[in-house]
Amino acid sequence: MCGCCLSGAACAVLEEMGLGAVLDGAVAQERVVLHAGNATAEFPVVRGLGGGGRILSRRVLDQALIDAATREGAEFCDETRALGVENHEDCAEVSVQSRGETRSLRARVVVVADGLAGRLVDGLLGRRIERRRGAIGVGAVLGPGTSEIRAGVVELALGAGGYFGLARLETGEVDLAAALDPRHVRMQGGVGEALGSIASRCDVKLNGLEDVAWKGTPTLASRRRAVAARRVFVVGDAASYLEPITGEGMGWALASGVSVARLVERGAVSWRDSLAGEWQGMHKEIVPRWRGLCGSASLLLRSPAVARLAIRTLGCRPDVASSLVGMTSRRFDVVQT
Repeated sequence: MCGCCLSGAACAVLEEMGLGAVLDGAVAQERVVLHAGNATAEFPVVRGLGGGGRILSRRVLDQALIDAATREGAEFCDETRALGVENHEDCAEVSVQSRGETRSLRARVVVVADGLAGRLVDGLLGRRIERRRGAIGVGAVLGPGTSEIRAGVVELALGAGGYFGLARLETGEVDLAAALDPRHVRMQGGVGEALGSIASRCDVKLNGLEDVAWKGTPTLASRRRAVAARRVFVVGDAASYLEPITGEGMGWALASGVSVARLVERGAVSWRDSLAGEWQGMHKEIVPRWRGLCGSASLLLRSPAVARLAIRTLGCRPDVASSLVGMTSRRFDVVQT
């Protein structure tokens, strides 16, 4: 659900950056519903940091961030793909392809944010380390009638083959994001069928999955040993990823972007190779405490029997459930230099 769900902590980072207006029109997260087989728990979301979580379509969020950047003087290059990065003594060189034309851009510092599937810096930093037999991510924006989910609700359904989340966007459409075992997808005959099998076991109604154009990711749990090289910094999912459950991933990306900005500023004036080491250390400070929370949650989600027991328990103690969800509003550490 990271793609359209922003945790309270992620919203707080946007507010602190002066970009609170980006959230205009977003749907406030009001309730969470968990399903595992015949076990169901529903509880309210505790308002906290950043005013609580928000639900916002990526096309709106991304455009708002692009508009904010261009107002500050950035140049946005649409229909442009980065092909590779080389670092030199006096600059970093990025090869890009735009509308069929390939050219090179030279910069004092490059920030790489090419996401979970990114391979732009493999030549500089080596390939990503991926967990064996990890889940893959799939998702799509579905029509309004696909689900009966109410606005402001985040719904999660768990099964033996993985789990999926639903949320109704500000447009009325339904965002679906899932982590699925590739073997389950093959056994069921496709993504739609795999999701349908989980939904039916949880008594969650989903319609019209047969003709959906799914988007997918490589193995979800992965990381890089190094997140910086000469004149190059790597941020967000491109650096490290561990299945966020309630919107923490967007917060990680925002916090790492804010933190690296000071190093970029210093490197653009006068590059020192020690800056790469500084970012390596700073990155480790930003995400570690969140790894435990998300790691524990993802392990729970992969054990349907344990998940059913946990959900039945939470159903009896909504106050405990709300407190656990409230943990996702803890402040992200934005590291200053």
